[in-house]
Amino acid sequence: MKLQNSVSTAVVLCAGRGKRLSPHTDSTPKPLLQVNNKPTLDFILASLQYAGIKRIILVTHYLSEQLNDYANTQSYFLQSATQCVRQEQLAGTADATVAALVARPDWFDSPFLLTASDYLVPLPFYKSLLDAYQQSRKVVGVSLKRMDEAELAMRSSVRFDDSGDVLEIVEKPAAGMAPSSFSANLIYVLPADIVNDIHQVTPSPRGEKEIQSAVNSYLQANGAAFSLEQVAPSEWEPGLQ
Repeated sequence: MKLQNSVSTAVVLCAGRGKRLSPHTDSTPKPLLQVNNKPTLDFILASLQYAGIKRIILVTHYLSEQLNDYANTQSYFLQSATQCVRQEQLAGTADATVAALVARPDWFDSPFLLTASDYLVPLPFYKSLLDAYQQSRKVVGVSLKRMDEAELAMRSSVRFDDSGDVLEIVEKPAAGMAPSSFSANLIYVLPADIVNDIHQVTPSPRGEKEIQSAVNSYLQANGAAFSLEQVAPSEWEPGLQ
């Protein structure tokens, strides 16, 4: 385990089918659904650029050709080293991350940012997380949001140690069993040496290889993670302007 240095690589998870948003996603991938005439992915990329990210991997699957075309026409990408990588099957967030690791292993010799792509983040969102992460001198960083108990049961909750650092991400806790009122966003700062944990993730009861499993395995072996409570980012919904 090594202390972190600057973060310059981001993996953006863009592969999902977005069934919950059908029929809007029947012909448009979720990251390209628009708000104020801009794809939601624009908000992600602008915030990453503001945070100083220089290398980006978009992990695609569903309607991947549209995301490839998007990447090829965005001026932002002219300022960054960028690659679209197709996840061969929708097998979970850890499997998607493996696709990025395999495609560009040379980009993962230092800490990297992993993020979902369907958040409508404000411009300073990732910079705030990365700045606090650097100051923490922890090797894992977790973005948190406060949620009510019903929402935690559908998402995740976070178990803290006595110092307020993250010991575990608890997926979909049973009613009344959430260890805290905080949920982990699908936004992590991860160290280079977590790669083995990611490769070794096995399918969950849902049949997916989930990045939270790799994070929990790493924390168990290396100690608690830094976390930052952030304003819960909005997600796209019909009629959003």
